[in-house]
Amino acid sequence: AATQFVADWLHGTRLLDRDRHWVVWILLGVFAAIGSFVFGRLADHTGKRRFVLVSTLVVGVGLGVLGQCNALLAFAAVGMPVAAVSAARSAALLALLSELVPPQGRGTIMGLRAAANNLGTGTVPVLAGIVVQSQGFPAFLLIAGGLCVLAHLLVWRFVADDRAPGQR
Repeated sequence: AATQFVADWLHGTRLLDRDRHWVVWILLGVFAAIGSFVFGRLADHTGKRRFVLVSTLVVGVGLGVLGQCNALLAFAAVGMPVAAVSAARSAALLALLSELVPPQGRGTIMGLRAAANNLGTGTVPVLAGIVVQSQGFPAFLLIAGGLCVLAHLLVWRFVADDRAPGQR
């Protein structure tokens, strides 16, 4: 939902005129693609759980910091790495989730994940819009960052380490 509201925030804070927003979208896309490609190997090397834990925390803190940026260079310095790590985190989280159930249950867990994802796509922007309208975009980013920290804690607490015992 952050991408849906960032344009108005960038314009409203005068960090970037609307006619130059295309640069942000191109850079976010490029950094997300680079992150998915580069960090995928890191996730395989370090273990999906560990990568999900670290990347979720990085994204959570990054979102909280992003809303405090009052210069375009600061926004880019925080936003582009957050985009890269967030994109890489999605694939590692999906792989980790698929391994939480036996092979015969993976279709079910992926179906539940897709349903939750689609439900989120339909409801989170509405809720985010309410927060953005009443408290501002930085407040929404703090909430989103806090939810990432909560996700980090849930994975840390409830998901077993995916590395072999000798690698821990």
